[in-house]
Amino acid sequence: MGGVDHLAGADVDADLLDLYGALPEGSPERRQRLYPVLDGDAGLVGVLPWSAVLTAKDHPESLVGDTMISSLVVAHPDEILRSVADRMAATGVGVLPVVDRADARHFAGLITQFDLFSARQKLLEEERRAARVLTLRRIRTRSRNSNVANTGDVRDADVG
Repeated sequence: MGGVDHLAGADVDADLLDLYGALPEGSPERRQRLYPVLDGDAGLVGVLPWSAVLTAKDHPESLVGDTMISSLVVAHPDEILRSVADRMAATGVGVLPVVDRADARHFAGLITQFDLFSARQKLLEEERRAARVLTLRRIRTRSRNSNVANTGDVRDADVG
């Protein structure tokens, strides 16, 4: 029987009850909402929602392969985040497996709605910094016709 690693995923032949037991109470892996399911060659064959793992207590004979979702909605590493967010919204999911475009079985990781929020927050902070209004001070200039200093508009400043 196979085990689980929160990023490596669950083996397709693992028992759900074994998978549930492999994740100790309070572990960070229990907060993960979706587990990739990998075959013997470490190829992505499906995903397993945490809700399915929780049912293991009621159905101890269930295998990961019988419970997993095999028709996947995925993201790609070279994809812009807006496209990923649109796909999540359209399908009503909050996490997508990331797979290589050339090999859809090559699992690269997971992207969650929280990753999207974090990226958006960084973008907003950058926009705020870039949009700061810089005010120009009035500068004192000397009149070209006299040695008396006056305060003038920036357009009147003698630059040189």
